[in-house]
Amino acid sequence: HSYIGLFGCISKNIHGTQEADTAAVIGLGIENATIEGYSNVGGIVGYADNCTIKDCYVANSTIKADYYTEDWYLIRNKEDHANVGGIIGTMGIGVDINFCYTTNDTIKGQDYVGGIFGYDYEGGRTGNTNTYNNYVSNCYSTSTIKSRGYFLGPIGGGNERVNNEINCYYKEGWNYYNINAENDDLTYGGTSQTAEELREKAHELL
Repeated sequence: HSYIGLFGCISKNIHGTQEADTAAVIGLGIENATIEGYSNVGGIVGYADNCTIKDCYVANSTIKADYYTEDWYLIRNKEDHANVGGIIGTMGIGVDINFCYTTNDTIKGQDYVGGIFGYDYEGGRTGNTNTYNNYVSNCYSTSTIKSRGYFLGPIGGGNERVNNEINCYYKEGWNYYNINAENDDLTYGGTSQTAEELREKAHELL
């Protein structure tokens, strides 16, 4: 199944014209969970559109598109197992992730895999580095990222145009495993911190 998370999809009527109020998920934590789907998989939300995710975290959990077994063998068509994030799998339009973190998680997918979000649809849709309607701020991740494809990062997997990650941090020497992609497929949103610096930042942010 696609659109998997504690909330599979938070969105307005994206196939119509009717407007909807912005939704919010605030103060929610997930621990010791396994969240698994086909694509658009997130710890809190699989696909998010016109919403705010604030003061949420995912800890000591596994979030994955089921392209993998524990031995890393291909078990289904690999091309659909994408967009996997610790908080949100795919950000649509008008998404604000604020004061969220993931820690000691394992996040796995084919393409676009990130510690906070997997894929930023708005950044890719506009194709304009000066136009962003999605924001990721005051977040950090110490999770392990695993991929067999392209575009993975400690904060966001992609789009590679994303530059709206404000006050976001990840642990220096962050853990990732990618069997195919080259180093230039890594998406370094956020700022690297030592473990001690990150503990201080976490205290400031949360």
